[in-house]
Amino acid sequence: QISSIVTAVKFMEEPVQVMPEKLSSWIIAMLGAAMTVMGNYMPKTKRNAYFGLRTVWSVKNDKVWFESNRFAGVSFTVCGVIMLASAFLLEGMMVVYASMIPLIIVTVSSVVYSYIAYKKYKD
Repeated sequence: QISSIVTAVKFMEEPVQVMPEKLSSWIIAMLGAAMTVMGNYMPKTKRNAYFGLRTVWSVKNDKVWFESNRFAGVSFTVCGVIMLASAFLLEGMMVVYASMIPLIIVTVSSVVYSYIAYKKYKD
C-alpha cells in the first residue's frame, strides 16, 4: 500500500508532456508562417464572405472593412513573426506562451479596432 502511494506521488511530481517539444515548435512555426501570409493579404482584400477580419461592423461598410483589415493585417504579420521567432529561439512551454499571448492580444485588439472604425465611419 505505502509503496504504491509513494509511486503515485512521484508520478504526480513529474511534468506531464502532452506533445513532444519539437512537434509543438514546428506547429507554432507553421502557424506563425500562416499568420504572416494572411496578414500580408488581409489589407489587400475587398469585402467578401470568406477571407478577412469579418466582424459585425466590418461587413457593413467598405471603409470599416478596409481599416479593420489593414490594422489586423499588420497585427497578424507582427504576431506571425513573433511566433516564428519564438518557435526557433525558445524551448518547451515557453514557445506556446510566447505565441499564444500575442495571438490573443492581436485577435482582441483587431475586433476592438473594428468596432472603433465602425463608430468613426457610422453612416
